[in-house]
Amino acid sequence: MPDVQVIRADGELEVRVPGNALFDVEAASLGAQTFDDTDSWFFHIVDETRVRALCRRFYGTDGSDEARVMVRLQLHHHARYWQQARAAGVLLVSRDKPDEGVRFAPDVSLVAGEFPRTAGTQIAPQLGNQSPVLLEVRNVPAGMAQKMVAEDEAVVVTAVDRLAVLRSELTAIEARRRAIRSEVRSIEELEAWEKHKPAGSQAD
Repeated sequence: MPDVQVIRADGELEVRVPGNALFDVEAASLGAQTFDDTDSWFFHIVDETRVRALCRRFYGTDGSDEARVMVRLQLHHHARYWQQARAAGVLLVSRDKPDEGVRFAPDVSLVAGEFPRTAGTQIAPQLGNQSPVLLEVRNVPAGMAQKMVAEDEAVVVTAVDRLAVLRSELTAIEARRRAIRSEVRSIEELEAWEKHKPAGSQAD
């Protein structure tokens, strides 16, 4: 999971946060600078209190909390129209092109539900889920997790639930494998029938 870090160095604050266009606007309004070869923002040290408050407002943490938790977050079916999904300002899943699969951010995995192989258009790719999907987000700073709970209907998962989550994932994978085998058999049977059907017969 991307970290939020506020680092003091040489009279400046170097702030490393997950990419967020709205954060960038407010950082610039405080006089911060960033450079093409870095993902960091640089603030004057006297603005530390305001900078930490800005980080907590967008991400729920300023990087000072050490505790890490696991979170489960449900994306409802209306998310199918989105190109990406975020929680607490952090990118979780996205689709860059309509004919490519979705991409999960580090420490994010699918627990239940599914995304289609293709969705949207070249101009506007979409996640495309026709029903709710459940995501697991690991290694989340505690403050960020609380922001997810408050804003995104997330649930903080205790470590002992990890086995149940893995079993749920395994069940979903096995169900998908059975569905694929069934589809493969149907296609093979149809191809065999087409190959050996009596001459002059036509499909309905």
